[in-house]
Amino acid sequence: MVQAAGELFDETGTTGAGVNDVCSRAGYTRGAFYSNFESMDELYLAVCDDRARALLDRVEAAIDERITARPGPLDLDHAVSEVVAVLPLDPSWFAARSVFIAQAAARPMAADMLRRHHEDLVDRLGPLGTASLRAAQRTATVTESALAEAMLGAYDGAMLHAVIYPDRAHAFLQSAVKAVLLGSSATSP
Repeated sequence: MVQAAGELFDETGTTGAGVNDVCSRAGYTRGAFYSNFESMDELYLAVCDDRARALLDRVEAAIDERITARPGPLDLDHAVSEVVAVLPLDPSWFAARSVFIAQAAARPMAADMLRRHHEDLVDRLGPLGTASLRAAQRTATVTESALAEAMLGAYDGAMLHAVIYPDRAHAFLQSAVKAVLLGSSATSP
């Protein structure tokens, strides 16, 4: 059902699909839907969560392969380029997150789900930022969670650029992530 809801979201750009639409696409009954999800909001949050986890899995693999597994230090520009190369700037991902942010402003349940989702992202992203800094022979001067929050802010800003200025989004992301890493670290002794 999560895959079907994601496909419908990608096709329409909204969360306007209903339970029947998702069930029809996924080949399940309404009963099956409600035994897995309390609401469409919960299902679409699962879509966001699924995409976020897939994104972080790709970033973790890229950092392992392109940064930590490489012998010797990397310069910061190279470390940033390696991470940014695997970050998708997909407007449909930005649209999905924007819908949930709007829903969270109006509904405490959606805010709670979004908060848990965000905390999971921060927990996974912080160590990745720290590993990137270590590879560039830098030491974080902020907590891992503060580093992750700043990196998420840079990514969110780049996603907005991907919608408005698609030709400049990757350059913006590269600059923003580098600024975050430089501003949140010092050269290792």
